[in-house]
Amino acid sequence: PETPRDVFQAKAWAFIQRSSGPARLARAIWRRVEIESKDKLLIDGIRQRATLGELKKLAGDRSVALLYVHTPPTVAYKFFKGRSKKSLSIYDFLKVSDSPVEAEVRSMIRGADAVLYNWSGEPLYKDAVRELMHEILDDAGNLK
Repeated sequence: PETPRDVFQAKAWAFIQRSSGPARLARAIWRRVEIESKDKLLIDGIRQRATLGELKKLAGDRSVALLYVHTPPTVAYKFFKGRSKKSLSIYDFLKVSDSPVEAEVRSMIRGADAVLYNWSGEPLYKDAVRELMHEILDDAGNLK
């Protein structure tokens, strides 16, 4: 939270561009998955196909589904402003959403197993994600 978003994004982009970046990130995420050891987990924020591919390799027999959350710019901007401790303009938001580290996000909808349209904002969005996870996954965490 203390790191300015543009600084964080630049560092994230430099990291993920390294040949070992996606695999290292996937391993770190997977270690957390193993610690949680729940049947169903939602991993938020995967931004590159290479990272998703590495996660699928680590998952082995476990099902991994891609849930794409489509959020209109107006709703995304409200999220963005709400997370910040300072006043941010729409231009600040556009700069963040158009950064190189975010470039693949919009295209990931093409490989999604499910798409959630977040038209209403955070409270209903969280409920919809929980409901969708119950609908698409069985008790063992496999796709129905």
